[in-house]
Amino acid sequence: MLTVVFVLIIIGLVGSAIYSLTYTSTFTQISAQNATRAHYLAESGVRIVAAEYNQAIDANKNTTLESLHNENLTLPAALERMAQKYPDNVALIMMGKKITYRRLDGEVNRFANALTRLGIEKGDKVALVLPNMPQMVIATYALFRLGAVVVMNNPLYTERELEHQLNDSDSKMAICMDLLVPRILSVKDKTRIETVIACHIRDYLPFPLKQLFPIVKKQMHRKTQPADGALEFMDLLRNASPEPPQADVALDDLACLMYTGGTTGVSKGVM
Repeated sequence: MLTVVFVLIIIGLVGSAIYSLTYTSTFTQISAQNATRAHYLAESGVRIVAAEYNQAIDANKNTTLESLHNENLTLPAALERMAQKYPDNVALIMMGKKITYRRLDGEVNRFANALTRLGIEKGDKVALVLPNMPQMVIATYALFRLGAVVVMNNPLYTERELEHQLNDSDSKMAICMDLLVPRILSVKDKTRIETVIACHIRDYLPFPLKQLFPIVKKQMHRKTQPADGALEFMDLLRNASPEPPQADVALDDLACLMYTGGTTGVSKGVM
């Protein structure tokens, strides 16, 4: 009897996972240029859940809305503060997988240290060709923490459009979704790109979605091949230190280049 019950439970979990993967909105029709907007993230499976203003008031009765607005604080410093004040609060949710501020801050530090080992320094431009997924948030804040420049690129762009933006921004590294690795490699020799890092949607999915994703959603998963010469995002995280990197980041430093749609001509980078 217990064996039958156990089998039924397993079947139920697998069925639920397949249903979720089949009917959850996909990542193939989204724009990376909107990745920092919380409402847009929510539409594609990732939600940023910020600590409410009332929580800040409860934690510090003397805090006022005006003082919060007037405080000089960089974005990576703001994330570090959230991790200290609300470590167990949920920062990101992806298809049921919850990532706390403590974990997010730690993975930002790890990826920043990994990028440093790969030669990324303050002022370097790094292209993100990603849909809305946790790796987008982690990579963005890791680059901010190093004082490097995030270059947002639309993952729906063609090789010609990407080649223009990569050259125009002077990007030296590209971080992209696994499906886009061949596209980046096709223009790599025509740009200053030295390193390509691949990210997989399944990496941050909960059990059993993570295990089933490559099977149920074959068209949305690509195993990185040795011949690609691309590095794996998760491998870099695992082998890096969680300690905060040493970097001098100022409020006036360039943080991001976001490109216009190019409807009236060649797309232009906005600082």
